[in-house]
Amino acid sequence: MLVIGIAGPSCSGKSTVSNAVARELTAPVVCLDYQYDRDLPHMFTDGVRTFERPELYRGDELARISRELAQDGHSTFKELKHRVEKTITLSASDYLILEGFILYQYESIRKICDLMFYIDVPWDEMVRRRTARPTEPKTDEAFFKIGKIETQTYVEPQKKMPKVIVLDGTQSTDSIAQQIVQRVLNEK
Repeated sequence: MLVIGIAGPSCSGKSTVSNAVARELTAPVVCLDYQYDRDLPHMFTDGVRTFERPELYRGDELARISRELAQDGHSTFKELKHRVEKTITLSASDYLILEGFILYQYESIRKICDLMFYIDVPWDEMVRRRTARPTEPKTDEAFFKIGKIETQTYVEPQKKMPKVIVLDGTQSTDSIAQQIVQRVLNEK
């Protein structure tokens, strides 16, 4: 099983690209966002609650899921989506896509990813896209107050990590997805 990581800042198109790649490769997607650990105490930056810290997510859970799929052919795990926890069971596939804004902050994930992509988007474009979002979270005071510093601190350093392939997030999501699919098929 080839494990593909897709990371990048808020509104870079990670989810859209991941889902497009998944359709093309018939692969499951496991999203780090849904591994938020709601039992941890809230964290703050400059007095504003943050959701951008690696310690707030169960990144090692994604690595465990990947290992189980490779070894046992299936994995069952809990996912917290829109404050609702549900149990998910995945069966092995030729490919697995892991997606998340701080995905490569976890050494356990970096170790299992065969290919690591980072969708790079400038701050101004992130703000434009986030403002245009039809759903939550929209751009709000907290995002403007701490979003840039949190992105610079936790998200952007990933694009400089070894083996990370940086993609231009200002291109269409279809174009980015096709670049990833081509790279994956060349790897196989």
